[in-house]
Amino acid sequence: MSHHISDEARHAMWLTDLLVELGAKVGTPPGSSYIDEFERLIDREQKDPTKDLDDFLISLLAGINVTEKRGCEYFSAHIYALKQAPQTEENIKIRETIEKILPEEAGHVRWGNRWLAQLADKSPEHRQKVEQAKRKYAAIEQAAFEAGMDITLGAELRRVANLLEVANTMPVWERPQYLMERLPQTLLAPDLQMTRIDVVQRVWKRDPQALMERFVPMFLNGLKGMQNNRQKTTV
Repeated sequence: MSHHISDEARHAMWLTDLLVELGAKVGTPPGSSYIDEFERLIDREQKDPTKDLDDFLISLLAGINVTEKRGCEYFSAHIYALKQAPQTEENIKIRETIEKILPEEAGHVRWGNRWLAQLADKSPEHRQKVEQAKRKYAAIEQAAFEAGMDITLGAELRRVANLLEVANTMPVWERPQYLMERLPQTLLAPDLQMTRIDVVQRVWKRDPQALMERFVPMFLNGLKGMQNNRQKTTV
């Protein structure tokens, strides 16, 4: 675990150095935070490692593993896109930095898979716990990922649907409290509202015509997508 943390710190240093070299601003990007949403959806009543170390490790490893897999998908997609793009000095520097990080991220995924498999082999009960943790954290990660990508009309209700998907991976007696604690913020979604305002302001300053011709139809299309999904469900 300490080796893993050291790798991640080095990756952050490489990316920070790259941003500074390219003259970009170093800071938290605008919009909904994937990490913040992921942490919000995690059940805070984690197992006490001093009482049940295996349960704690299963939960910890499953959570890390899904985020590492998403990182590998993102880095692979970026490398592919940068290879197709014009080979400017900037694009080459970005690609080379990501190419240094990707093998270590893939190693983290293999490390997590190996440890989860070893824990699952301890007993049938352990195997069941590992499978349940994988389903739970996969649902959490997917919900966090979609929350950062979807700002269109109806996104709040889609977040609620994803919240229910996460709750359905838990034991029945844990679901009511989990939903009650997270439902109000999911419906109000203050981070989503701020992201929408920020995006509108930036588009308006850059190109007011694009706001009306592209952003507004895209924003309204979210409601249309909800209606199509409802019709499919009815059928």
